[in-house]
Amino acid sequence: MSAVKIQPVDSCVFLFLLALDQVSKILSLAYLIPGKPLALGALFGVRFDLLLTTNQGAAWGALSAYPGLLLAVRLIFIVCLAFIYLGYAGSFSYRITVLAILAGAVGNIIDSLFWGHVVDMIHVTLWGWDYPVFNLADTWIFLGCVTFLFRSFFEKKRA
Repeated sequence: MSAVKIQPVDSCVFLFLLALDQVSKILSLAYLIPGKPLALGALFGVRFDLLLTTNQGAAWGALSAYPGLLLAVRLIFIVCLAFIYLGYAGSFSYRITVLAILAGAVGNIIDSLFWGHVVDMIHVTLWGWDYPVFNLADTWIFLGCVTFLFRSFFEKKRA
């Protein structure tokens, strides 16, 4: 296992994902009214809305009563991800997966430090089931984790 030299394309992907997240939050704060959904449409029974909400905790408000602990956990998570990225010379897809999770984590911590809460705005209703509002940073984290799981089940193990 050899250390990764940070590739320019990796930096660009990280900054692009982080910028998309932050710009979406700034625009949501500027143009959406809290609690008033903006319907985007529906497809096959899945409804998409923009709905400005804030969250002082992690997923579903977890640890909202302990902001110092939550900040420490988030920072430890980010440092661990950075070491994983820097310590493994993996494929481009592996590096991008780690960077997507890292960009999401950094995006949410920027919110917490700058606004005092995380800004959420994407609301999805799946066939009548109302799901919690989330943001692009959460999407990057989710997609990165799903990619890791998919890879762990379907990639050939190397000896």
